[in-house]
Amino acid sequence: MIDTKLNEKEEKVYKLLLKGLSAPVIADKLSYTRDYTNYCKKRIYFKKGVVSQVELLALRIAELEEKQ
Repeated sequence: MIDTKLNEKEEKVYKLLLKGLSAPVIADKLSYTRDYTNYCKKRIYFKKGVVSQVELLALRIAELEEKQ
């Protein structure tokens, strides 16, 4: 079974992706390298089952709507 839980650093990147920030901006904001930030982004997409930031946001919106 694949672990779909985000680790602490992935969670930080995830939250900023949901705000619409780009990977280079996130890297600067979190003081991560751009390569590491892109790695986290790819892992987040894989774990969430999406292929773009737009899909990630749509998934989050759907999750929030289900809770209401």
